[in-house]
Amino acid sequence: MRLNNCTSASIYSLQNQYLCDAVVSDIQENSVLLTMEDSTSDFLSSESHVTFYDNVMGLVTYVCNFTDYSEYYPEQGVLKSAVRCSIGEQIAVLQRRHDLKVPVNIHVEVTLLSKSQTRVSTPGMIRNISAGGVFLTCRHVFHPGDFVTFSLILKEGAAPVPLNVHILRVQDRDLLRRMIGRDANDETLFGYGCRFVDMHSRTESLVRNFVFRQDLLHRKTSTYE
Repeated sequence: MRLNNCTSASIYSLQNQYLCDAVVSDIQENSVLLTMEDSTSDFLSSESHVTFYDNVMGLVTYVCNFTDYSEYYPEQGVLKSAVRCSIGEQIAVLQRRHDLKVPVNIHVEVTLLSKSQTRVSTPGMIRNISAGGVFLTCRHVFHPGDFVTFSLILKEGAAPVPLNVHILRVQDRDLLRRMIGRDANDETLFGYGCRFVDMHSRTESLVRNFVFRQDLLHRKTSTYE
């Protein structure tokens, strides 16, 4: 195990059910310290899957064993829990250059970022998302080179996170039909391939976490269909 630049992780059951997020610290050769919000004793077992968000390696998932569980109050009214996480078998790795892309249907309000006083806002829909960008459809005519912004709820119970993207291309109509089906028969609907810009490392981690969870949900849903 060689985590290079890792400060966050997500913990899952052995059945890949999401449990909680954790802060990574005290990285040793074969173990790390994981710190979680609130008490986790009710649902944290001694063995779990842990996905680490490493800025060099990407998303790396290991089978891990937990020991030395503790709870403490870093300040009044704030409860945290911590475990020593021993790293076991690596079961998945998604390198940054091979970013996972998952289909979604998320309604957003898209706003053009312009140096002028003109402010264009329009309803849109995110059709797929990766840690690198999104595929967006809407009825407003944007152009390659435009910068737009929208907000997504990336973590349950958290506030929406503003995300800025650079429009790279306007999708060809035939390919758009193959991507989104009969919705593309609406000639007023346009598709845009977009890349995230001005993204802080914390926001990137949240996006990667969101994408990974959406992929798990999509695969589970496909299994039962």
